Amino acid sequence: MTQEKNFYLVEELAKKLRVSEMTIYRYIKARKLKAQNRQRV
Repeated sequence: MTQEKNFYLVEELAKKLRVSEMTIYRYIKARKLKAQNRQRV
């Protein structure tokens, strides 16, 4: 059984869905995808 990740980076998701990173950002803006802003420390 493969375990799905709880979250993806924009770059990872774009590669997985075979779309551009800009498309992912557009989906987020259109609320087609849920997103969280995670700050790196």
